[in-house]
Amino acid sequence: NQAGYVTYLSQNAARIIGYEPEELLGRFSGEFVYQPDFHIVSQIFLDIITHQTKQSECVARFIHNSGKILYIQARFYNFLS
Repeated sequence: NQAGYVTYLSQNAARIIGYEPEELLGRFSGEFVYQPDFHIVSQIFLDIITHQTKQSECVARFIHNSGKILYIQARFYNFLS
Protein backbone atom coordinates (compact mmCIF):
# COMPACT_ATOMS: atom_id res chain seq x y z
CA ASN A 1 0.00 0.00 0.00
CA GLN A 2 1.05 3.66 -0.08
CA ALA A 3 2.46 3.46 3.44
CA GLY A 4 4.85 0.68 2.44
CA TYR A 5 3.14 -2.28 4.06
CA VAL A 6 3.11 -5.61 2.25
CA THR A 7 -0.26 -6.34 0.68
CA TYR A 8 0.93 -8.95 -1.82
CA LEU A 9 4.04 -11.06 -2.22
CA SER A 10 4.49 -13.85 -4.72
CA GLN A 11 5.31 -17.36 -3.50
CA ASN A 12 8.62 -17.14 -5.34
CA ALA A 13 9.64 -13.84 -3.76
CA ALA A 14 8.71 -15.09 -0.30
CA ARG A 15 10.67 -18.31 -0.85
CA ILE A 16 13.78 -16.37 -1.90
CA ILE A 17 13.83 -14.39 1.35
CA GLY A 18 12.81 -17.39 3.45
CA TYR A 19 9.23 -16.65 4.42
CA GLU A 20 5.74 -17.79 3.60
CA PRO A 21 3.71 -14.96 1.98
CA GLU A 22 1.21 -14.89 4.84
CA GLU A 23 4.06 -14.23 7.31
CA LEU A 24 4.82 -10.96 5.51
CA LEU A 25 1.35 -9.61 4.80
CA GLY A 26 0.69 -6.45 6.77
CA ARG A 27 4.32 -5.97 7.77
CA PHE A 28 6.37 -2.92 6.81
CA SER A 29 8.37 -3.76 3.69
CA GLY A 30 11.39 -1.82 4.96
CA GLU A 31 11.97 -4.53 7.58
CA PHE A 32 13.35 -6.81 4.88
CA VAL A 33 15.66 -4.31 3.19
CA TYR A 34 19.27 -4.09 4.37
CA GLN A 35 19.38 -0.60 5.89
CA PRO A 36 22.31 0.77 3.78
CA ASP A 37 20.17 0.01 0.69
CA PHE A 38 16.89 1.30 2.09
CA HIS A 39 17.26 4.58 0.17
CA ILE A 40 17.44 2.67 -3.14
CA VAL A 41 14.24 0.73 -2.51
CA SER A 42 12.38 3.68 -0.99
CA GLN A 43 13.21 5.85 -4.03
CA ILE A 44 11.82 3.18 -6.39
CA PHE A 45 8.71 2.93 -4.21
CA LEU A 46 8.28 6.72 -4.18
CA ASP A 47 8.69 6.93 -7.97
CA ILE A 48 6.06 4.24 -8.52
CA ILE A 49 3.58 5.97 -6.22
CA THR A 50 4.09 9.54 -7.40
CA HIS A 51 4.44 8.89 -11.13
CA GLN A 52 1.90 6.07 -11.38
CA THR A 53 4.57 3.88 -12.97
CA LYS A 54 3.32 0.33 -13.34
CA GLN A 55 6.64 -1.37 -12.54
CA SER A 56 10.26 -0.68 -11.72
CA GLU A 57 13.36 -2.70 -10.86
CA CYS A 58 16.44 -2.36 -8.73
CA VAL A 59 19.26 -4.42 -7.28
CA ALA A 60 19.47 -4.12 -3.52
CA ARG A 61 20.36 -6.15 -0.47
CA PHE A 62 17.55 -7.82 1.42
CA ILE A 63 17.56 -9.71 4.70
CA HIS A 64 16.72 -13.41 4.52
CA ASN A 65 14.70 -14.95 7.34
CA SER A 66 17.93 -16.65 8.49
CA GLY A 67 19.63 -13.25 8.85
CA LYS A 68 21.80 -13.64 5.72
CA ILE A 69 22.16 -10.61 3.48
CA LEU A 70 21.18 -11.34 -0.13
CA TYR A 71 21.70 -9.27 -3.27
CA ILE A 72 18.39 -9.44 -5.13
CA GLN A 73 17.16 -7.95 -8.35
CA ALA A 74 13.70 -6.89 -7.24
CA ARG A 75 10.77 -5.92 -9.40
CA PHE A 76 8.11 -3.70 -7.89
CA TYR A 77 4.60 -3.30 -9.30
CA ASN A 78 2.00 -0.63 -8.66
CA PHE A 79 -1.42 -2.23 -8.24
CA LEU A 80 -2.92 0.67 -6.28
CA SER A 81 -5.08 2.05 -9.08
